[in-house]
Amino acid sequence: MADRNKKQAENIEGEFFIDTSCINYDTCRRMAPDTFDRVKNHSYVYHQPEELPEELPALCALLSCPVSAIGTETPNKNIKNAQETLPIQIAEDIYHCGYHSKKSFGAASYLIIHPQGNILIDSPRFNESLHP
Repeated sequence: MADRNKKQAENIEGEFFIDTSCINYDTCRRMAPDTFDRVKNHSYVYHQPEELPEELPALCALLSCPVSAIGTETPNKNIKNAQETLPIQIAEDIYHCGYHSKKSFGAASYLIIHPQGNILIDSPRFNESLHP
């Protein structure tokens, strides 16, 4: 869980923050490029989401960060919406699972739906919402 007492100095003031446990996996920047950016060897919040369409990708990044370096100042009422968003469909039969695992060095996992059997590329961190 991200620690608000260890926020990166570059974070813009507001609800979302990244703490000093960030090790530059790039998860947040790929999932929510309108909120997160990179400086030196870590990410930071450069824009605070204002509406739900902006907030959902940032919340998905929070859920997916392999080192849990992303946090919010207060419990977010839309976190359940973000959980329901994952996995994210990125092509006709391809889904980005989210919930990146530190054990796989932050690799992104994907699910390919195939008539002869589904294929899971890498393995996400276990989360009940991915296993309906």
